[in-house]
Amino acid sequence: MASPLIRFNRILKTKDRQELSVFLFYVIINHMYLTKSERIEIINAYDCKGLTEDNHYQVEPDTWVYLFNSPDGKKYVLIAADYLDYEFDHFPKLLRFDNDEFHKIDFILQREILSLDTKKTTNSALFEYTN
Repeated sequence: MASPLIRFNRILKTKDRQELSVFLFYVIINHMYLTKSERIEIINAYDCKGLTEDNHYQVEPDTWVYLFNSPDGKKYVLIAADYLDYEFDHFPKLLRFDNDEFHKIDFILQREILSLDTKKTTNSALFEYTN
């Protein structure tokens, strides 16, 4: 599949309005999906180098979760969303995504990992979790 920018330029040249509408809808719906290089950059900004990605899921229309494991067996969840309204003042804390249209999953959050570079981690939050 062509990159989004190449595809967008091709659509503009053909002036296919229906294809442009479908493309823009796809981009808007999936804009919180992070590429592998973006995920690595964000994880590094949380000073969690060396994590291995286990899986990722879309859990809401504008929210993706990315699951990671550390070499010492700890589990981490990176949440990327258009709008983050998670404010937890105590741990452990149950976080559940149960939208019927998307992947259902829940976590018992143990602690929040603070960002070293908030510009790179905007619209994301990283937590250590257990099942």
